[in-house]
Amino acid sequence: MALQDMFTAKANSPATTLTAQIAADATTLTVADGSVLPQAPNLPNLLTLGSDEDAEVVKYSAISGNVVSGLVRGYSGTTASVWGEGTQVSRQFTSYDHDTFISNIEALQDDVDALDDEVDGKQDELTFDTTPTASSTNPVTSGGIKTYTDNKILYFYQQSTSTTSAATTEFCNISDSRITADTVVLNCEFTVPSAITSGVTWTTAAGYISLKGICTSNTCKVNLVLGQKGN
Repeated sequence: MALQDMFTAKANSPATTLTAQIAADATTLTVADGSVLPQAPNLPNLLTLGSDEDAEVVKYSAISGNVVSGLVRGYSGTTASVWGEGTQVSRQFTSYDHDTFISNIEALQDDVDALDDEVDGKQDELTFDTTPTASSTNPVTSGGIKTYTDNKILYFYQQSTSTTSAATTEFCNISDSRITADTVVLNCEFTVPSAITSGVTWTTAAGYISLKGICTSNTCKVNLVLGQKGN
């Protein structure tokens, strides 16, 4: 739902007065001190003519000195009336301000709820290979991805390999406080699969995950999707 227009307030609602009578259909008015009303860039805005239950709310789009113009009379369910010289003019907190504030909050909450539902739906659609074999896109040949019930996706990493070696050794270590001994690898891919010339194993512990194997290129990046063991 589209949000409704909201208008800037004026601290303490200072008042001025009309310098001449205006008709019910007037589209401009002149006040004794225009500086007490909201100015550009906070336009359009609202002003209140009069007080109590007979007050009229007016929307205006421009103000120059003491001349207020672009009036929309009888705004927000009030009645356009004839107002005499000396009538109070101020930026009051109106029923329009209150109702619009509530309506926009509810509309934003609806949007957030809808987005949450969409994200949850997209996550439910994600699938990962939990029994990989060596291939050009997923060269895992040992220490295969562990299978757990109700794996929950935690986060995705892409990190460059830090070392190359001719023997099985650690080539990537990711530190993150969210990683625990219960963290599992849901998917593991490499941007240069040919650089991985032996099986890849990993170890997860509090705060880090370590990948070991033979990697012949330090330009290779590993893509990891980590999850957490289901209860």
